[in-house]
Amino acid sequence: MICDFFSCYILSKVVCKRCSTESIAFDNTWDFCLNFSTNDNGDIMKMIENFLKEETIAEDYYCSNCKGILFFMIDFKACTRKLYLYRIPQILVLQIKRFSYGKYSKQKMNNRIKAPTTLNLSRFISTNTSHPNIKSSVYDLVGVVNHSGEINYGHYTAECKNPINGKWYNFNDSSVS
Repeated sequence: MICDFFSCYILSKVVCKRCSTESIAFDNTWDFCLNFSTNDNGDIMKMIENFLKEETIAEDYYCSNCKGILFFMIDFKACTRKLYLYRIPQILVLQIKRFSYGKYSKQKMNNRIKAPTTLNLSRFISTNTSHPNIKSSVYDLVGVVNHSGEINYGHYTAECKNPINGKWYNFNDSSVS
């Protein structure tokens, strides 16, 4: 039952650039882990676009049609991967990764996030989707978890919308305001 509310299937399509063979796989996830980038200007829709965009596979890849391994360092741009939303959940959870790890450092990115009150994912859904649970690809924002502090310490609070009166409340430990 919980799966019906939170589970999402992402279709992963890998294309071999040597023989043009397409390989398809499905990944089940409970949330979208979106990378925060200063290039996104805190825009959640841009983060989702970057999460799903086509990318070059930066690792060795075995193509079942070519019957060989495509070596990333030799066959540069040998394969690409594109993600599509195949089955979206009834309740969407977005996790924004705001921590940056360098070779000798790690830091929290404190830029603001632009969270729309309504999010429409219809343009990201695979055209092959025919799942009966997909009634709507439009989501209303009902809660946000905030972290204050640095990467190694801090405090979490939450802001949630009351579905009855439409007001937003701040939850901070035992205090609600």
